[in-house]
Amino acid sequence: NAFKGVFDGGEKTITGLAISDNALNTVGLFGVIDGGTVKNLNLTEVSINVTTKNAGAAVGIMVNNSTVDNIVVSGSLTAADGVGGVVGRMMIDGTISNCTNNATVTATSTSAGAGGIVGKAYYSALNKIMSITNCTNNGAVTCGYAAGGITALSAANVSNCSNTATITAGTEGGGIIGEQSMYGTVTGNTNSGLIKNNGTGGFGYGGIIGWVRYSGNVTDYPLNGIINVTNNTNTANI
Repeated sequence: NAFKGVFDGGEKTITGLAISDNALNTVGLFGVIDGGTVKNLNLTEVSINVTTKNAGAAVGIMVNNSTVDNIVVSGSLTAADGVGGVVGRMMIDGTISNCTNNATVTATSTSAGAGGIVGKAYYSALNKIMSITNCTNNGAVTCGYAAGGITALSAANVSNCSNTATITAGTEGGGIIGEQSMYGTVTGNTNSGLIKNNGTGGFGYGGIIGWVRYSGNVTDYPLNGIINVTNNTNTANI
């Protein structure tokens, strides 16, 4: 039962959104949006703590050219995989813009992804583009596998975003993106948050991107090309 309309929060605030139902596989104020829009909303004192996946304060999963815009989040979010401060997972195409996360974000699985704005932004289709732009993360992100200040795993265009918080990953940790795969542009982003390993001896750490690679089958990633990484700035230790 995906939401397909337009939800305009009118800059209002929802306080104390709490979810701990481990039967849910998509977790957020909206579990799934399909071609819909969620915008102009503050979510404060969020408390999401589940053992399942696809968890975000505003949206669990967004698909089919959905839009999430101007959302501000504070509190804490913990899930097994695909956990982001604002959105759990974006797939195929869509836009996340002008969002700010101040919440701590934790993924508990050792094969998971956690991001300050969106946990994962991948799986692609021909002539379909995912975009993450003008977003800021100020919340610590921790994951046993991939972690990024903006997103953990990406096949998206990521531009003019910033991270100020500590990013802790088992492998593939980046101030902006943990792993950029198959496609996308990464431009105009800044990181000032410490990037560190969680003590398990993993690999792939960078101030902007932990790892850029071409890996995945053409069914899941038919859109592929040169990944352009330009005009980004890192001032933090790794």
